[in-house]
Amino acid sequence: MFTLRRNNKNDIEPKEAFELIITNNNTDGFVILDVRTPEEYNETHIENSLNINYNSKNFKLEIEKLDKNKKYLVYCHSGRRSSNAIKTMEKSGFKDLKNISGGISRWKKNNLPLI
Repeated sequence: MFTLRRNNKNDIEPKEAFELIITNNNTDGFVILDVRTPEEYNETHIENSLNINYNSKNFKLEIEKLDKNKKYLVYCHSGRRSSNAIKTMEKSGFKDLKNISGGISRWKKNNLPLI
């Protein structure tokens, strides 16, 4: 029997994420967090994003350095690592977290801007 995969409560569509970025542009309380590897990040990324590698052994330590009171938009390649990163962040006390559904792959398919 097949079951449909339910979206995480934190998931938002790429176009919603883009609107969130525009709305919060130049706001100190907003962070775009890319949890891909540095190599992936260097290939292409969303402008003004911070890169913390989810697969790094230091991921939790790096996350703990972030301000838990800020709003975070998290993404990876397809959405799996970012969903897991959000779970880790929630356990650490972060409250305002959004995940780009489908990651940067769906972001690209929607022809949204990248560096």
